[in-house]
Amino acid sequence: TASEGARVSQWTLGAGGLARIGDWFMTALEVTPLVRRVIVDREGAVNRIGLTLNISHPRMLDLRIKIIAPSGRAVEIDPGRERASSSEDIRIPAAQLSALRGELMLGTWSLSVRDEAIGITGHLVGWNLTLNAQGLVEDFQRGIGIPDPIERETEQFWISAGGRYAIARATQSDSVRLWDLAFAKPIAAVAVSENEQLIGVDEGARRLVTATLDTINLWETATGRRTATLPVGAASRTASLTRDGRHLFVQHRSDVETRLELWNLDTAKRTAQLVAAGAPAMVAVDASGGTIAIADYDRAVRIWNFQSGEMLTQLDLPLQPSKIALNADGQLLSAVYGRAGLSVWALTKPDLPMLESFGDGQWQIAFSESGARFVAGRPRSGYQLYESRDGRLVGPAIGSGSRRSASGILGFSKGEDIIVTDGPAGNVRFWQLPVATSATDMSEGEHAVWPPSADAVALALPDAEAIAIGDRAGHVHFLRTRAGGGAVAVASEDISFLGHNDVVRKLVGSADGQKLASIGADNTVRVWDTDLGQPLPFITHVPGDRVERAVFSPGAELLALLLGNRVVIVHADSGELRAEFDLGEPHRSLAFAADDSLYLGSNSGALNALDRDSAGGWNLRRVWAAAAPIRWLEASPRGRLLVAVTGDRIAQVLDLSNGELGELTLELPDAVED
Repeated sequence: TASEGARVSQWTLGAGGLARIGDWFMTALEVTPLVRRVIVDREGAVNRIGLTLNISHPRMLDLRIKIIAPSGRAVEIDPGRERASSSEDIRIPAAQLSALRGELMLGTWSLSVRDEAIGITGHLVGWNLTLNAQGLVEDFQRGIGIPDPIERETEQFWISAGGRYAIARATQSDSVRLWDLAFAKPIAAVAVSENEQLIGVDEGARRLVTATLDTINLWETATGRRTATLPVGAASRTASLTRDGRHLFVQHRSDVETRLELWNLDTAKRTAQLVAAGAPAMVAVDASGGTIAIADYDRAVRIWNFQSGEMLTQLDLPLQPSKIALNADGQLLSAVYGRAGLSVWALTKPDLPMLESFGDGQWQIAFSESGARFVAGRPRSGYQLYESRDGRLVGPAIGSGSRRSASGILGFSKGEDIIVTDGPAGNVRFWQLPVATSATDMSEGEHAVWPPSADAVALALPDAEAIAIGDRAGHVHFLRTRAGGGAVAVASEDISFLGHNDVVRKLVGSADGQKLASIGADNTVRVWDTDLGQPLPFITHVPGDRVERAVFSPGAELLALLLGNRVVIVHADSGELRAEFDLGEPHRSLAFAADDSLYLGSNSGALNALDRDSAGGWNLRRVWAAAAPIRWLEASPRGRLLVAVTGDRIAQVLDLSNGELGELTLELPDAVED
């Protein structure tokens, strides 16, 4: 964990719990090269070039040596020695200097010698540069000291995706230092121009990846030498490494079209290319770059096979996402909708989200490295672990109790047996994962009441006599609270009634506990007799946006359904449509104050009412306007008062008999959800 800039705290997690090993500082090397210059006053181009060095240094691999022509062209020199002394000259092979042939001789020629490791120093005793027939010689009787690098604390560091390595760079330095965080030690230094942007290190930190204005450079960390240059063009600074550390993902964006490319770091070649119209809202790739997801501004996400260019599927999200991600094998896509919620989709079932949660909060999701599990949630209500293969819950919620998270820490250990979150007071918490329940434990043909982890929507009826459970198979079950633990075993033998052909998303009970409404993911609505545990003989399908809220009238005669901009009222005993209104803007809340009076709260803060007249018709009227969106409405049992909670967490009471607001307000500590 990094704190106070460059200060790093190192911890270990073992059988004895969490223990702090110690603190240390992330440092980079500030390297000052030894530069010697000679001036050539002759015209003409270089046809023959030679170089002889006399250097005294016990560890020559620490040195980076370059010859720089007047034009600025530079070539790196490999002396081919592990150590050198002043008693011998080192003649550089002509092949290493061939790139300088054809350069103009006139001007200043430079020798640059950099020491990239601390602790061992050396000297430049002399050098001889021969251009055509002219020799340029500098001899130093006692030698000139090659400056030893200086360690500087730095806040400029980048941590690899696996968390094992870090790259540190000092301010105004052309040296990059590679750290192994497992041992808190630097392991390599690479001479990289300060004008180059750091992209990252590949798997195992064998290569450092940097970007110039139009190229990507690959550096071998063991030797510090550049091994390849990828001509990606002007989009080089948009490049990022895939999670497997073996590929580079590049986006060439424009208003007309966006070209997406995948480069293989082993071959230094482009392996995939896809062109999308316009500029996408956001893009995500899986761990190896085999699958790519492109989100547009119309809430649609299109999934492609990156290698073949074949579109695999399209997901139509309920809201515009603020972040999308694919799991390791590209079979799941997660979407976060700002502070509104999140969803997870299996590409094999694009019509229905595997997981969907909404409510105000700092929503986060993290996939394990293998993609087999994911954890999702928000600090206030906690995070829940899920199996990727079927979306089943694993164990209880963790990390709950904080209104917000400053750092947003959420992730898996490399072994995928520990989850790390942050706590309410700036703490870091580590959670041991439970053993997952196998989806294959049941034999074919068996019927589950709900998955072993209780991954189902449930509702305690108002009279507390029963609990209603809606499962992912579309079934609705009623368990009597006084029946004891054996009721679960009995219910497991009961196939009950298939309420829906899709997942049960919502359950709503009437005030007297005699009726229950279940709402499926396909917007089908069923009403149940809770005493009999059986559905009434009708199914109502409500087309359009998904049903967000539902409420029974006080006498359970009517059921009101809220679908974004629309409200639908149906008869609870027959499913017949009694009223339907286009409200003109999104609404988030509704409440019956009486059987003939329904109140609705809008995102603009408008409080509207639907009143039933003597002829059975319904009329819409404006009641009041709040200063913030109305997020929740609740009527008192006798329908004389209405509580309205707004988006700024202010609760106010409206006297429905005279239409006047109460003088007092209540400021709530957090958003209201029920």
